Amino acid sequence: MNEPEVPVKKGWGCLQWGVVIVGLVLLGLYMMPCYCCITVRANQMKAGSNARQIIGLLMTYASDNNSLYTDAIINPVTNRSPQTSNEAFRLLVQEGLVQDETIFGCPRSRFMPDRNIGTPPDYKQALNAGENHWMMVAGMTHESPSYYPLIMENAADATWPPKWSTPAWHPEWLAKSTGKTRERGVAWRENKTVIGFNDASVQTIQLEKKNDHLHLPKSVLEPEGKTPLPVMKLLDIDDGS
Repeated sequence: MNEPEVPVKKGWGCLQWGVVIVGLVLLGLYMMPCYCCITVRANQMKAGSNARQIIGLLMTYASDNNSLYTDAIINPVTNRSPQTSNEAFRLLVQEGLVQDETIFGCPRSRFMPDRNIGTPPDYKQALNAGENHWMMVAGMTHESPSYYPLIMENAADATWPPKWSTPAWHPEWLAKSTGKTRERGVAWRENKTVIGFNDASVQTIQLEKKNDHLHLPKSVLEPEGKTPLPVMKLLDIDDGS
């Protein structure tokens, strides 16, 4: 009866748990933009890597064909020169320069190869409609000026100069969970696109917004100290439409 009463230990109350939950939510909101930014940069780096590999294959082809790229060659299967970038890139498969068509895709693009290239010698299943992300500039050779663009991400249309649509922002985690992809002609966040040039360099270009569309900047169209780009012909992607 005379023993001291032992105090009863109490757990956290609603107030303490509420503070913890609010803190975690705020931390998540703070970290989300960082995560999205890092993920986008990683995807752009992958896109740049694919572009370099494509240019390398085109240059390898040109070294054996009088500096001509695949768009200038009469395809023995179709008996005509390529009409789309899909057809131009398919020649690289038919020539045995590449057996994995996945490099012609791009992270978060809706135009992704299915890894089925068909059987030799025609490889008719390679880069079918909707399986290629990259447009190609036609009429160039390996001897063309090094600052000329050679391949670029698909634009809103195949006219020159090309233009892209402004991206609609959405969290990267939501895009992954819902399978959301970039539609045709849509730029990356911060209005950027990836372009590969005739010197095998690849750049993530900051586009300029004009009249509700995104356009190539003057630094690409009229490089300082160099002749401005002429009107160029673009081989469009085959988007299946």
